[in-house]
Amino acid sequence: GGATTAIVQSPIVFLEMGAGKGGLASLAAMAFKCDVVMVDLGTFQNSQDRYIRKAGSSVVRIQMDLRHLVVKEIEMLKERRYLVASKHLCGCATDFALRALSHEDRESRSGTKGLTGIAIATCCHHRCEWASYVGKEYLIKVAGIDKQEFAKVCQWASWATNEEMHHTGSKRSSRSSRNRNNLHTCRSTNAKVEEIAQQDSSRVPTSEVQLRASEGQLRTSACEKAPNHSPPEHHHQRPPSQSFHHWTRAEKKRIGMLSKRALDKGREWFLKSQLGMETEFVAYVEDSTSLENRLLMAFPSVGKS
Repeated sequence: GGATTAIVQSPIVFLEMGAGKGGLASLAAMAFKCDVVMVDLGTFQNSQDRYIRKAGSSVVRIQMDLRHLVVKEIEMLKERRYLVASKHLCGCATDFALRALSHEDRESRSGTKGLTGIAIATCCHHRCEWASYVGKEYLIKVAGIDKQEFAKVCQWASWATNEEMHHTGSKRSSRSSRNRNNLHTCRSTNAKVEEIAQQDSSRVPTSEVQLRASEGQLRTSACEKAPNHSPPEHHHQRPPSQSFHHWTRAEKKRIGMLSKRALDKGREWFLKSQLGMETEFVAYVEDSTSLENRLLMAFPSVGKS
């Protein structure tokens, strides 16, 4: 749309995180005649760097773990407009990328410099980690989802693309099963996840007052939606394998998709509250092509671009 056309103007720098050989950056350089910065931990043979240079664009390649990256310290980006993109940043890599942008001075943005847009294809939510996840405050205050429940949500997220990943065949599943909560807790967490996932993105709370108000509303709603709700003192431990027997494969897939959406809502909150961005999720291919088909897009709020 118009927003996309507006942000891809020269002079602009295309910053690709998790760039690999640089295929996406190469296409961007040729299409938009922009300079390119690529960040990746690895080194690659047969990279696209030479083709980017042939297209007349400057190239900077940074070999670094995204967890250590601070975008504002990249020399080429100083006093320039730049767009951040990534094809797929698995699990916590998306959070590393977003945190690398958190030092950006939103007040310094103008028509000639600063962060002008973000486009990241999120995936592999089951590989998210509590320590690095950028939406912790959102999940805690809005849904009461703590570190232990977060691990459960990440586990459920794997069901969106592979419902059987929770089986005890893997060491990870075996370890987590020893700490898994009872059936009621699973239902309660599921209700919280469903409520977050269905929230309107434009109404994601960003202020402390909004967070506290949403927290009370969501906790009440979650308790009402949780089936067979009973007070905590009536809980009875059940074998972990029985906790999921009441969910069909289709239900698990749906819960998995909701879990992925809930985790991404926390990322939207981070972009809104910490970077002053407006956010949008779009499906860039049909589900029949890939279930990992969600693109997180963000643009400066009106008046900040």
